[in-house]
Amino acid sequence: MGIFFYYCLQDFDRALTELNVAREHAPNDANASLFIAWVKRRQGKLDESIDLQHQAAALDPLNEDIWRNLGISYRGSRQFDQARATFDRALTIAPNDPGIIALKAETFLAEGDLDAAARLLEGLEATPNDIVYATSVYARQLELLLYRRQFDQALAKIATDVPRAKNLSPFVIALIDGFTGSLHAAKEDLARARPFFLQAQRQLRALREQGNAGFFLHAEALVEVDARLGDREALERDDFALLGATAKDYWQSPRSQEFVARAYAIKSDADQALPLLNHLLTSNYDTAITPALLRLDPVWDPLRNDPRFQKLCEEKKP
Repeated sequence: MGIFFYYCLQDFDRALTELNVAREHAPNDANASLFIAWVKRRQGKLDESIDLQHQAAALDPLNEDIWRNLGISYRGSRQFDQARATFDRALTIAPNDPGIIALKAETFLAEGDLDAAARLLEGLEATPNDIVYATSVYARQLELLLYRRQFDQALAKIATDVPRAKNLSPFVIALIDGFTGSLHAAKEDLARARPFFLQAQRQLRALREQGNAGFFLHAEALVEVDARLGDREALERDDFALLGATAKDYWQSPRSQEFVARAYAIKSDADQALPLLNHLLTSNYDTAITPALLRLDPVWDPLRNDPRFQKLCEEKKP
């Protein structure tokens, strides 16, 4: 029942009550501790969540999923060395697992060490099919090209890989269209970018109207596309819906706020974007933003000349 309340209803308090009962009946069950840790993470209690994940790992040390999730928690709190050590522990159980390697590579991207990320990603086979997931090698490979501002190479990769991919979902196609448009926009070729944004917007709206699962993922992509198309009314409507859908999830809500900040940066609206970024840089959440990512990602280019943004891009001294 606890998992039902967690996944289906997102009633985290009720889920925690049910899971605590389960753990009382099976104190040596690693999954009970792990599921409680997930709930705590979404309640904004990350330190407690990490402690519980360590308890789960002690009960089931050969469960690579526990170590993977613990690494994700460390990454969300920007404890990069601990995250990588934990991903390495997972890799001793599941050697060469591409999903874990992608997670480790992302920690280097977040710190601005593109060469280290490239060494991990080099030679890994990947297709666009899993681009939606945090464990996607393909997404990390595209991000590496984006952050190196190798826009033509990224476009060539998409043009080669997408026709060979099989059974791409409408959502993945929409994401690829949006990313392709973003690459053209980064090259300041707005005429070529616009048709891709329009295709992405149509597909994302259709998915939303169909009531497909993963609403917040569709909404994250949609607010950025709205901004790219200069559709202020749609942007304000969709960012309101996105923030409302994730408001009670303290692990997901900041990520949604980041997508809203990205949208307002695209619109060169520093007064809307910068307060969000200032808050997000001290928030713990999945793939939390870092000063290095602010420096690297072209989406923030419209804010680069603002002294307030430049200050956010500075690494904080420990």
